Amino acid sequence: MKEYDFIEYISRKRRQSPAQLNKAFEADAEIVLLNGSLWAFTVDEFSAEEDSFIHEDSRVIGWNLAVATLSDLFACGIKPGFFMQTLLRSIADRDIFYKKLTDGVLEVLDACDCFLLGGDTGSAANWRYSGIAFGEVRHNAVTRVVGQREKQDIWITGACGDANAALLRGADIPRFELRLDEADIIGEFASACTDTSGGFCDAVWSLRKVNPFLEFKIDIDMIPFAPDLLKCDLPPEMGLIGGAGEYELLLLAPEYRADEFKNHPAFTWIGSACPTVSVCSEVSFFRNGAAAGEMRQPPPCYRSCLKTDYLKVTAEYYERSFKKRKR
Repeated sequence: MKEYDFIEYISRKRRQSPAQLNKAFEADAEIVLLNGSLWAFTVDEFSAEEDSFIHEDSRVIGWNLAVATLSDLFACGIKPGFFMQTLLRSIADRDIFYKKLTDGVLEVLDACDCFLLGGDTGSAANWRYSGIAFGEVRHNAVTRVVGQREKQDIWITGACGDANAALLRGADIPRFELRLDEADIIGEFASACTDTSGGFCDAVWSLRKVNPFLEFKIDIDMIPFAPDLLKCDLPPEMGLIGGAGEYELLLLAPEYRADEFKNHPAFTWIGSACPTVSVCSEVSFFRNGAAAGEMRQPPPCYRSCLKTDYLKVTAEYYERSFKKRKR
């Protein structure tokens, strides 16, 4: 069963608390009203095998684990206040591996003024890590759902495709950017947001699915591709499709808020989302003003395919969704 289908199954079976404001798939974090205050909660689980969190320096792995956990809060425009974790250690690794990994986690938490409350440890054949983060809503709890039927600009933080480029080359996943300051701007001015934990195309599809009245038009020429991706002997669009989590923030904001994002170097305008009368929105890509592709179906579920098939399924989706570039 694919991840999306399993989450949908759980959502149909569970009782939702009346204090929870978002429904399934509507927000990166869960928004809950507690004693008159809004709080956001998120939990994530990671491993080297499933998430490709691999680096010769385990301090970088720890940094990436913390950033990846907190990214769901940042996408909601929320700064973290508290953190908890579970670390399953492998006897195959030396103690120094886990000490440095922990140092990397704490480095992120200190940068965010976020407190580690505690957690648990255990053993496993290979290491696994779970992070829980929560914070109080100070501005607005930004979800993936746009509230107003008006034209939206599409913005993204950072560069796209660096983690996917590393995965395709068999290299270490790079150190993720900490989008703490960007969370403030998102909380004040964004209409909707999600992170690219499943890759760029997965994030676009997530926004499209909960906003069926919007038609997404993305300018490939404006996408800030990572330099390492452009060095690969592959179409850069394949780095958008790939499922390696890069934990950048993809957001929608009204056109009149453009200056708020233009003035911050992390944000890049990449397109528009326009209201449509259709009940089934589209995602179209353009290059030099001409049509260059269209997402007609969700990107591959990489958790449901073999690692050895990663490049194959990515290439197949590329062939279905993007027109070949002229060389």
